[in-house]
Amino acid sequence: MSDKKHETPRRATDDSSNDQASNDKASHGGVSEPEEPARLIKTGQVLAESGISRQMLYRYMQMDLIIPAETTETGRNLFSDSVFKQIKLIQQLNERYTLQHIREIFARRFSEKR
Repeated sequence: MSDKKHETPRRATDDSSNDQASNDKASHGGVSEPEEPARLIKTGQVLAESGISRQMLYRYMQMDLIIPAETTETGRNLFSDSVFKQIKLIQQLNERYTLQHIREIFARRFSEKR
């Protein structure tokens, strides 16, 4: 019984903290500060979720179209969530442009932001 009594206040606290999180999001235009570090994704998961081949991913990396968020001490590449948007953009652009041209577009785009 004491466990159930103890759980009830926690749920109420959890609900109020959820309400606070909702209020924080609303006061920031629906965007809240991330509480956890960004999720890093292994190469295999990128391949499985994006549907591209390992060779194509490595080609994109060789051309600096995709840059890993981190590389582990053992040399494994880890990617941020944005890698999926990048791959989709590259694929869409590649319908009209060569990868070399896309590389030039990206280089101009990033140099303009600096």
